[in-house]
Amino acid sequence: MDKKNIIRKTFLHLVLIHVLMSLIHLLSSDLGHPLYKFLKGQHFIVMLSILVVLDVIAYFVAGMLYARFIPDKKRFNLVLEIVSITLAMFFLVLFAVVYFLSLQFYNRDIMLIYTLINPWYGTFMYKLPDKELYSLWWMISAIVPSVGYYAGAKFTLRKLGNEK
Repeated sequence: MDKKNIIRKTFLHLVLIHVLMSLIHLLSSDLGHPLYKFLKGQHFIVMLSILVVLDVIAYFVAGMLYARFIPDKKRFNLVLEIVSITLAMFFLVLFAVVYFLSLQFYNRDIMLIYTLINPWYGTFMYKLPDKELYSLWWMISAIVPSVGYYAGAKFTLRKLGNEK
């Protein structure tokens, strides 16, 4: 299989893992966020930091599991950086478009689209007041899944490489 096909296949797998994790979050929390009631009185940066740490852990585990069970680990290791960067840019562009449209049309309901794209953050941020909803710090939420995948997969590939 050539490099482009491996990149496409891996990118598709990581997007499908993200969709599966998103569905689990949406269905398990009644379209809300399980941490909102615990974090709503905290400073904005504290709320965002806690969400990021928990999300990195979740995607780290997903990356570990994916790397553990992928059959061609050598080729996967070669394309992991490209796929992670592409995935981060994909989510960042989606966030930017939704953010722009929401501000352009003065309608916070457009941000509900981001709730479907990235529910771990979207369900939390939609309940916040406009000042915090439209903070550009939420761009971090578009990059975190890729960082978690990358770190988890690299950790597993190094661990498996040392065992052989």
